[in-house]
Amino acid sequence: MARFGIIGSASDLGGKVRGSAGGPDALRQAGIVRVLEALGHQVVDHGNSSPVANSSSPTFSTEEQKTLDTQAVYSICHSLALDVEKILQGGEIPIVLGGDHSLSLGSVTGVSNYYAEQQQSIGLIWVDAHPDVNTPRTSPSSKLFGMPVAFLAGLVPGAFSNLSRKPPALRMQNVSFIGLRDVDPGERELMRKEGIAAFSMKEIDIQGISAVVAKAIEVASRNTAGFVVSFDLDVCDPQLVPGTGTPYRGGLTFRESHLLLEMIAESNKLLAFELVELNPTLDRDGQTVELAISFLESVAGKTIL
Repeated sequence: MARFGIIGSASDLGGKVRGSAGGPDALRQAGIVRVLEALGHQVVDHGNSSPVANSSSPTFSTEEQKTLDTQAVYSICHSLALDVEKILQGGEIPIVLGGDHSLSLGSVTGVSNYYAEQQQSIGLIWVDAHPDVNTPRTSPSSKLFGMPVAFLAGLVPGAFSNLSRKPPALRMQNVSFIGLRDVDPGERELMRKEGIAAFSMKEIDIQGISAVVAKAIEVASRNTAGFVVSFDLDVCDPQLVPGTGTPYRGGLTFRESHLLLEMIAESNKLLAFELVELNPTLDRDGQTVELAISFLESVAGKTIL
């Protein structure tokens, strides 16, 4: 059995639709701690990460200055990176509850910093309808929730990249994407140029979810300590998840989502897990919250038999 450390990022400032700030507390009210403990795990709820005043104001690059709410999101991510690193130092596997997807700039950096101290790198499996690999030059919205992977991979220099003590926080060769179906032109060009391991819904339809997940795990595990899984609820078909801000039709089914997470649990290579873009204000009768709880159960090792 595992020791999990739950940390919330109750912010929607980096996103386009307000409401995901309520995601962490909605999952607590639905009993996430009790549910994980029922599987035999030790669980510590560290509450929600709170931005603290930085000792010095960061210097944002010219590119970073093109993004919206830059200072506020930076403060959130700076604190979250420190909190996630402390959870790992305490011997717990972080479970990060969001919040909009810009939080990954902090959470993934925190994991990267912890393993960098051990001279190890990490991988990332990005489960999302969107690759979130825009830069400030290519982003249609200028919102940071569409850019975290680009920043984490060092494609945008500046303060966010420097949250990593040994930038970049990630090597793109160890990043894999699952479930893509809404990709901006600038993202498509970059992903083709870099030869990124990206599995759209087309690849899932042709190869099957099990083959795709196995390949993604192999990419994220190659010469790394393991990987972070960032699971955006909008990767699922909108009929399953009314409570998310950027739905896009044609997503993962209920069983595809659970099989993906069951395979992640069985890999024994999970370093941290984050579930993002739960928006309770858009939910219908708690449908998305209930589904999110079941996803967390699967990644924590719950099986049918």
